[in-house]
Amino acid sequence: MASLRDDNADATREAILEVARAAFAADGYHAAKVGEIARRARVTTGALYHHFGSKKDLFRAVVHLVMTDLMSVTTAAPDPDADPLDLLKHVLSAVLDRARTVDVRIAFIEAPTVLGLEGWREIEKSYSTEALQHLLAALIAQGTIRERPVSVLAAVLRGAINEAAMVVAEDPESDEVRREAGELLNAILDGLR
Repeated sequence: MASLRDDNADATREAILEVARAAFAADGYHAAKVGEIARRARVTTGALYHHFGSKKDLFRAVVHLVMTDLMSVTTAAPDPDADPLDLLKHVLSAVLDRARTVDVRIAFIEAPTVLGLEGWREIEKSYSTEALQHLLAALIAQGTIRERPVSVLAAVLRGAINEAAMVVAEDPESDEVRREAGELLNAILDGLR
């Protein structure tokens, strides 16, 4: 059973994350100020550092939060009886739509720079690799796509998805970029049949 102290600590952590997410989305990592985040979260800077050892640790936690929210779109399939590959296309379309939002740009634009490519990939892979491998294995087992090594196929497809999301995140106002990125991902998926 959680104690009142634990509940308060969780609430404090959540408040800091909510404010930090908004600050990083609005100002970017480098311009966001820890003192201002603490003030808006109604905690001391010391309390912020108690929960998150550094500004980079706070940013990393925000990236995890953004990725969790982003991956939530993968569970909102429109029709469970639809063609599995069409469901995957729907999920990827939702991911590209979300990549246009300011806070998701944190994960695709800022995170590789702030955390380094390896640090960002470690986070990104933890959210997408297992789910994508599982889905691809199911598609192969159903005969929907040709048999290929699942781990390699997932890695290559994940790279294409990430790059498409980055292109969309870099130009979020462009309907043409969003459309082209979606069409290219769909063509890649259609080529797997």
